[in-house]
Amino acid sequence: MTRTSSDLNFPPACERTLKILEYVAMSPEGRTIREISEFLEIPIASSYRLVNCMLEHGVLRMGKLRSDCYKLGYKINAWASSSFGKSEWVEIARAFMKSVVSKTGQACQLCVLSYDSAIVIAQELPVKAVTVIAELGEKIPINISAGGKVLLSLLEKDRREQFLKNAWHLVYPDARGILVNQEDFKKQLDKIRLQKYSVDYEEYALGIGCLAVPLVLSDKNVVASLGITGKIDFYSEKNISDTIALLNSCCSQIADAIGKF
Repeated sequence: MTRTSSDLNFPPACERTLKILEYVAMSPEGRTIREISEFLEIPIASSYRLVNCMLEHGVLRMGKLRSDCYKLGYKINAWASSSFGKSEWVEIARAFMKSVVSKTGQACQLCVLSYDSAIVIAQELPVKAVTVIAELGEKIPINISAGGKVLLSLLEKDRREQFLKNAWHLVYPDARGILVNQEDFKKQLDKIRLQKYSVDYEEYALGIGCLAVPLVLSDKNVVASLGITGKIDFYSEKNISDTIALLNSCCSQIADAIGKF
């Protein structure tokens, strides 16, 4: 005989929290308090308290376009990354990332591609913190992520097409010259593929720049992008050229260290 959750005497609040996460995960647009209440068959006031607690702990977040809708929080992505992506090589990379921070004064980040976006899985921050920066686990629209673009550019054509099909509904709206036409974006990716680096000039946020290169291990496997982010003043032509060389050197050192692990 199959046991139900009531037979196991689990705490009701715990079960409801897990059910909310599953329910919200099924809707990319998010769920309202009323929808959650109807799904759980509990009063709106009870759902409100549960959702507020989950917001406080980062496992839910408010939608950017509709503040009455709730989506999975960035902490969920960070947890997921730690379960399958944050392996020993990430920890090895951290020491080299700290060196990049000390030499540039910028934040240093490792970024990977998820199903439909780019996600930061590790970062090292400068003493003077960056005012605007992607959070660990945050889903970043592909058209405003330097790290995401360089990784996407290196995918084989069929994989790139499939990723764009999944990701295009999340693209950041047209502003500040950000590409939202998919064909123009593909041309940009072709250019990035040839140069093997990507630059973000105030695409993620005003006053902020980013630069990223691919992190390739000794087996030719591209596992992430290694990039920097900080105040836009840093991103002059000379600094970009010097930093590309620094990041590529850092990637080689990381690959060598991982190969000896």
